[in-house]
Amino acid sequence: MNSKPIQENLLSATDAWGKLLAHRCPKCGQVFFPRMSEFCLACLHDTLDEIELSGRGHVHAFATSALPGSKISAPYTCGYIDLEEGARIFTRLHPEFTEADIATGMNVAIVPGELWRTDDESVIGYYFRPA
Repeated sequence: MNSKPIQENLLSATDAWGKLLAHRCPKCGQVFFPRMSEFCLACLHDTLDEIELSGRGHVHAFATSALPGSKISAPYTCGYIDLEEGARIFTRLHPEFTEADIATGMNVAIVPGELWRTDDESVIGYYFRPA
């Protein structure tokens, strides 16, 4: 079975599975994830530096969905994670943890994982889990 990342250029190749890539403005320090612009949306500075995110942060807010997604079975928990570098991202929390295992303010860390599978392909991405 083949595997592919959920998005190209989302991960670096510095370790076994990579680190999340982001942009940081050298002028104001704003961090953008995922990378999506060639200039700072906060201060309009015309260049951005590529950085690797630590993959650590804390839960800002979360909710569990009882409705399945197009490729994700229910229930699943998503949340806003405030990363150490200052970005806030919306992401899935690891499926082995239920809503009862998660709390606002809880420290979390990124882990790689299979997000879904088709007959001939495994799509690899990331989750966050309690640290």
